[in-house]
Amino acid sequence: MRALPGLVADTISGIHLDHLHAEGCFGLGDPAETGQVFGQLCPLLYGPPSRRVQLALTPDFDRPCLEGRVDLALHFSLARLLWPTAKLALREISVRP
Repeated sequence: MRALPGLVADTISGIHLDHLHAEGCFGLGDPAETGQVFGQLCPLLYGPPSRRVQLALTPDFDRPCLEGRVDLALHFSLARLLWPTAKLALREISVRP
């Protein structure tokens, strides 16, 4: 279990984001909670981390809802995905008698 965070970190480095386009509407039922969550999301909505990420999310203060559409494209580097798994397997084999 101690090796799991390293495995996850190494595996994530083999996954690359091509683009993420998301649009939608959300509401929590309580206008105050909806506004609070929307305020916390504003940095992601209006200052995305890269040009490959486009987010359009609108709050619905009248009703609880979650509606939208997501278009996501990723590509994987197979060698970078297999190497962390092989390292973990070798470590587990060497630890067990």
